[in-house]
Amino acid sequence: MELDDLPPKVRERVDRLLTRKPALRPSVEQLLAQRRRSSAGNQAFIDKSLLELTSNRNRNLIGLTVLGVLGVGGGMYYLNERQWAEVNQIVAQGTPTTAQVERMTDGDCLIGSKTATCLELTVKLYPQGKPPYSARFTQLIPKVSLARVQPGAWLTLSVDRADPSRVALDAETLSVAPPPPVADSATP
Repeated sequence: MELDDLPPKVRERVDRLLTRKPALRPSVEQLLAQRRRSSAGNQAFIDKSLLELTSNRNRNLIGLTVLGVLGVGGGMYYLNERQWAEVNQIVAQGTPTTAQVERMTDGDCLIGSKTATCLELTVKLYPQGKPPYSARFTQLIPKVSLARVQPGAWLTLSVDRADPSRVALDAETLSVAPPPPVADSATP
């Protein structure tokens, strides 16, 4: 178990706790794994929780707090996985459609990444043989590909066949040349 990345005071208290109560090791290991996957703000929260748990007056709350933190982390992980499963389903089964980015703003993703940025994109889709329409979606975009999703950029998106308002970006398409602009894209 890696305690080295903990602040010294927290590391010392957790080490003492595990020496006295080795049965808590699996729970503490899970909490530390969650800490490693968390943002700086969540890491600070987990550090504070560990300090409170290891103090003499709060030892009875160890199990409840660990379960609470793991429950929140597990819930966030589940929702994140469900969101990615939906994106992957749209990409795999959707119709590839040319689109132009109209607007790019910060998105609201449950779990972030050091190598990707959560963005909300508003796009104008140009389905073949149908009138253009706008859609909006939120997705993690690899940081190396941010230039490809700027307003005015052309993308190939996957559109859900059953619900054309459900759109997803296959990050793999960002590593190839963008699609050519649609001929009637100049018309408002």
